[in-house]
Amino acid sequence: MRVTTAFKRLLRMPGASVVDVSFTADAVIVIVRLRRRRRVCSACGQTGRGLEIHDRRLKRWRHLDLGANRCVIECELRLLRCRTCGVRMEPVPWARPGAHHTRDFEDVVAWLAQQMARTPICGLLRVGWDTVGRIVERVTADHLDERRLEGLVCIGVDEISYRRHHRYLTSVAPTTGRARSCGAGRAATAPPCRRSSTSSASAKSRSGRSRST
Repeated sequence: MRVTTAFKRLLRMPGASVVDVSFTADAVIVIVRLRRRRRVCSACGQTGRGLEIHDRRLKRWRHLDLGANRCVIECELRLLRCRTCGVRMEPVPWARPGAHHTRDFEDVVAWLAQQMARTPICGLLRVGWDTVGRIVERVTADHLDERRLEGLVCIGVDEISYRRHHRYLTSVAPTTGRARSCGAGRAATAPPCRRSSTSSASAKSRSGRSRST
């Protein structure tokens, strides 16, 4: 079996064809080619030949480690000029737009963030503290339902203290259903997004009462 075929079956990267594999002292570099030929804007999703090829760039993503070695995915991508969004790099199915890690890597980091603190994640996956935070933000934004606040008219806010030094966890939830927001800090110092959600819900509730009267 050829090395490229073995890595294709091993990595199972959607939309990619393994072209070459090189072994260095720091990592295993897997060179892939994007199978999709259609031009797509990564920002607005526009497709077609109306997107002019501005340039080509070599892009790398960190993938899940292969044993003790880091695995790096490398691919040459087109820079497309969109009339609406400007010059953008075409998207790839194995990584989120603007990310330096593959979807598989980021999904593992996000899952570990639910199970343990950030420091052991940094040691286990050999990533930086801030990198873990940015990955969690991207994965959360990717999986959150944009319609989750529709029909919200009444919420409840509660907080619980844990450990020492007055550490608090604030939970925002509707009167029925699952929690809509949960984060560190007291209710009085909740982030603006939570306060705006509360005020929006209160406004809807007041408007509903005014119409009923």
